[in-house]
Amino acid sequence: MSGKDIRDSVGLLLVVASMVFVGMEIRQNTTAIQTNTSQGVFTQYMDGARPVMENPELAELIVRADTAPGSLSLADSLRYNLYLGFEINIYESVYINVAQGTMESGVASGWLRGMSRWVCRPGGEGFWRVYAEEYAPIFQTAMDSVIANTDCPS
Repeated sequence: MSGKDIRDSVGLLLVVASMVFVGMEIRQNTTAIQTNTSQGVFTQYMDGARPVMENPELAELIVRADTAPGSLSLADSLRYNLYLGFEINIYESVYINVAQGTMESGVASGWLRGMSRWVCRPGGEGFWRVYAEEYAPIFQTAMDSVIANTDCPS
């Protein structure tokens, strides 16, 4: 084997080792991004859930909206729609992050199954008809499919 062959072999070995190292770095970075994204979504969820847990009046409003929507005043309807919009926004965030690969689909599966939960609320489908265009087109398509395939309990 000549000196040139040895140099070429060593060079090839260094290139392969560099590619393996870069691949490992990319995998670690992807995992870190997915973990941070999952934590961010959970924090967003808790930021929205905390007021409901801490404010009995708000919790009662949500229960009333889900069981007797006709009993809501205009102000209560506004509050409920803001709450529902915030909740749907979380699902949109999860859906888009999974689609972009910044959230691991296994971690997100529970969130994504939960997208249909709000559809079965009395005002959910109506809310979606009015406000769907405020959400990303990829999420609109997914939610339209969820609505079409959701069998709400009576």
